[in-house]
Amino acid sequence: MAGQEWQRFRVGTPSRGRGFNPDCCPLVTVAHVAHVDTAASIIRDRAIRAGLVFDKSKLRTRRVLVSWFSPNHWHHGYRYGNVGFEIDWRKLIKNRDAYWVESIAYGVEACRILLTSVDRSSRLTRYDPAVGDGPWWYDEEADEHYWNGECCLEIMVEGEIPLKDVSAIHFQKHHARQCNIDAATCADRDVGARQGGARFLAILCGNELKLDDRLTTSEDETSPEDAAPEPHADVEAAALRLLRDLKPANGKFSGDLRHGSATAKAVARAAFAAYGRRNLSESSQLVALFEEDTEFNRVATRLLRDVLGWKPRGPDDW
Repeated sequence: MAGQEWQRFRVGTPSRGRGFNPDCCPLVTVAHVAHVDTAASIIRDRAIRAGLVFDKSKLRTRRVLVSWFSPNHWHHGYRYGNVGFEIDWRKLIKNRDAYWVESIAYGVEACRILLTSVDRSSRLTRYDPAVGDGPWWYDEEADEHYWNGECCLEIMVEGEIPLKDVSAIHFQKHHARQCNIDAATCADRDVGARQGGARFLAILCGNELKLDDRLTTSEDETSPEDAAPEPHADVEAAALRLLRDLKPANGKFSGDLRHGSATAKAVARAAFAAYGRRNLSESSQLVALFEEDTEFNRVATRLLRDVLGWKPRGPDDW
C-alpha cells in the first residue's frame, strides 16, 4: 500500500522554542536549482520548462512533463547547478492536487510528491497533507506547512512555471563530485556560488536578458517606503565578483575607450558574453581596450544595473 511508504517519513512535532526540530521544519519556500546555462535559458524563456523524467522513477515510462523543486539545502553543494529559483510554497500548491509518487533510495532517501492540476488518480495515490502522516504536513488549525528535513523532499510539478511566479534568485555551490546531468563532463562541478553567479550575470548582460528587481532584491521592513530596495546579498556578491574578474590579465589597460564612447557599451557587452562562454582570455582583451578601470567599471555597472533592475542607493554606490 502506497500509504505505508510515505508514513516512514512522517513529519515530527513542531518546536516549542525559537528553533525547529530537524524532522519538522517550516515549509515556506522551495527552489528549482539549475546549471548556469539552463538558468539563463529560463530567463530567456520567462519560464521554468517542464521535462520528462529519466531516472528510476515510475514516471519515466509516462509522458508526464515536470519541473523539480525542493526545500532542501545541501551544505556540500548542489548536484543540480549554481542558480536557484525560489517560489512561495502556498503559491506553488494553489489549484494543484498532490499525489504520492515514490521514495528513491539515494544517500539521503528522496520522497517524491507530484503537484498537478491533471487527474492522475488512475496511476497514483492522492496525498493529503492535512492527515499529517507523511513528509509534508499541513497543520490546518495553525494554517502552517511543515516538512521532514531528515529526508530529501522532491516536489515534481506538472507543467511549466512562469518566471512571474518566482519570488527570488539565489546562488549555490555546485557539488564537487556529483551532478544530475553528467558528473564526468560537467564544467561546473565544485564551482562556488559567487563564481557561478558571476557567469550567470555575465550571460544575462552579454545577451541583454533582463531580470525584474523583485528577483534580485531583499525586502527590508525597516527601510523608508521611498528607499531603493536593498540588493539581495548573494546577487550583489556575484556582481562584484564579476566586476573583479573582468580585468585585463596583466592588469594593464592599453586602449582609449571611455564610458561616453559610442562603442563602449558594445565592447563591455562583448566582454560579458566572452566571460559567460568561459573565454577569459577574450574577455580580458576586450576590457583592456578601455583607457582605465574606472572607465570600464562605469559602463559595466550601468549594464549590470540595467539587467538586474537596480537603482543606485547613493552617489558612491557601485
